Amino acid sequence: MKVLLYIATSVALLMFTVLAMAALYITTEPVVIPMNATIMILGLSLGWLCGTFMTPYNNRESEYVSSFTKAVSVFASGYLIGKADKLVEYILSPSFLINTLSAFRIMSFVASFVISLMLTYIFRQYYLEPK
Repeated sequence: MKVLLYIATSVALLMFTVLAMAALYITTEPVVIPMNATIMILGLSLGWLCGTFMTPYNNRESEYVSSFTKAVSVFASGYLIGKADKLVEYILSPSFLINTLSAFRIMSFVASFVISLMLTYIFRQYYLEPK
């Protein structure tokens, strides 16, 4: 089982390394590189957080996650859904998508989020033993 975890970790690190190298080569402007890195780090952080919430470690953490999830869902269903419509409309507009840097940033955020979510979920679900 540990061999599969090492393989999953290696593949995730390889994917993130390729993504980080692409962030360096997407532009020649040095001011853009820190912004690309920040977007990828935000995706990694949010993926890690969501992966942690998806796999509570013990009953106490499960109860905490359940109450936190209820509070977030109330907030998201009301306020965020109303604001997200305008954001999605803007992101899907041709003027935004034709910009290579904007499209790369969205894809790098989503890829970082998914890589981190999967790795966190795999480690917490299959590697850590609940206490």
